[in-house]
Amino acid sequence: MSLSNILMCWLAVFGVSVTISTLDGPFGVCAAFRKDMQRSAEAWIRKGVTCPICVSFWAAPVIAFLFSQATPEFHSQLWLSSVGFTAAIAWLSPPATDDTPPVA
Repeated sequence: MSLSNILMCWLAVFGVSVTISTLDGPFGVCAAFRKDMQRSAEAWIRKGVTCPICVSFWAAPVIAFLFSQATPEFHSQLWLSSVGFTAAIAWLSPPATDDTPPVA
């Protein structure tokens, strides 16, 4: 698997995780999912569905499987590195509610 495929997997996991945890999603599906979880789920699930890092932990194995048909060891490495990539981007990014202009 090439480095570009690994990067595409990482970006796919990040995109899916952010969409599920913070955006409305196509036709409002993700917002409806989060609203349903807020109504009926346990507290740890309610908190988890609004966290892109938490969602990436569960989205990454599915996406990694779609990107790689390699060994189980590589699949697990791709899974965990995708979560790490999402965590790094989320940690380095300013909050969406921050009104400060981006640094040029």
